[in-house]
Amino acid sequence: MIIFMKKILPIVIIIVLFSQGISKPIGIRDLHLKADGLYYSSYTDTPFTGIVSGPYTEVIHHYQEHKFIKRNIQGKIIDGKREGIWTTYSEKGNLLWKLHYKNGNLEFSEDYHENGNLKARGYYENWQPAGLWESFNEDGKLIDYAEFN
Repeated sequence: MIIFMKKILPIVIIIVLFSQGISKPIGIRDLHLKADGLYYSSYTDTPFTGIVSGPYTEVIHHYQEHKFIKRNIQGKIIDGKREGIWTTYSEKGNLLWKLHYKNGNLEFSEDYHENGNLKARGYYENWQPAGLWESFNEDGKLIDYAEFN
């Protein structure tokens, strides 16, 4: 029994220490967006850093009707700010949006048709459309474009 404990105990300790250093994805519902515009984990005053992944429910308000749509989101937050590419998928698993963030600011957006083809894409500056925006039909053919200043 002592030989068994001498061999197994160090392995168990290493596994426990190693597992504590691995961050698991957290759901966007588990974070708090505070007035300063940063995301925080529950019960902390430190801005969250890590991977966000999982389901959320989007509420669409249209006149007297309220529609609840399930989505799945994936992205990264650094020091409380969205960073890199954030993807949103429909309940069926179809890609809906790719949003590109830098230091918490939205810089570029791509929207997709249900068939997976690009629907629209364009740049943002200060959360407003900027530069070239393009729209595509379901076959992927360019159907319209606009230039924003």
